[in-house]
Amino acid sequence: MEKIRMGLVGMAQGWYATVYSRACAQHKEVDFIGICDLGMPPEDVLACAEITAEAFAQELGVPLYHDFDELMQQNPKALIITCETADHHRYALAAIEAGIHVFVGKPLTNTLEAAKQVAQLAARNPSVIVQPGEPARYEDGMIQARESVLSGEIGKP
Repeated sequence: MEKIRMGLVGMAQGWYATVYSRACAQHKEVDFIGICDLGMPPEDVLACAEITAEAFAQELGVPLYHDFDELMQQNPKALIITCETADHHRYALAAIEAGIHVFVGKPLTNTLEAAKQVAQLAARNPSVIVQPGEPARYEDGMIQARESVLSGEIGKP
């Protein structure tokens, strides 16, 4: 099976950018190909993510790009979009148009019109998966609670 070439777009949603990327990068079906910080100043990335984009790229063993087009030149098949919310739709639309699957950090957009644009383009490209983020699914407490229910420790599975 061919690995899914995946990249990260933006570090403004700091903690989520790192959690989503780490989760995806650990899967054997994923070839994490790069991080694009969109030119965000290192001190801003550090304030948002508690790690610099350069250090995070080193942690994952991938190149760091500062420009979205540079990352796109690496031929990703899927992108995690965790830039500023106001820009989510811009990068989601570009990816969908290019046939690239997208996982967009919550919220999908900051306006109804932008959300409609993403939904309409996704509808016209049914082979592209567009997944809005649901961060609670990836938080340690939620994962532990789910495991406790499934194991029968609490509640009923």
